[in-house]
Amino acid sequence: MIHRKIPRTERFGLGNRIDNAFLDLLTVLRRASFTEPKQKIPLLEIAVVKIDDIRFFIQLLWENKLISQEQFISFGTEIYTIGKNIGGWRKEIVKKTSQH
Repeated sequence: MIHRKIPRTERFGLGNRIDNAFLDLLTVLRRASFTEPKQKIPLLEIAVVKIDDIRFFIQLLWENKLISQEQFISFGTEIYTIGKNIGGWRKEIVKKTSQH
């Protein structure tokens, strides 16, 4: 979890918010993986919002110099990849459900 990588004084603020957003994201993605295609779309939209929240909190950490530039780039790259995959999943479902 990210809160282990930031100073102790900030772990219970932004660190916990990021960790909770990640857990919420995982929960939404798990639900989306087991629902009917048309029901997946709103869940994936929630997932995109969670990813935006995580990006925002990580940027706050970086702007306040609580994580290094390298950590910021690393986290940013991972979040970008996750967002791209979820966006592709959503796009594919929209395409499939609009054909029926």
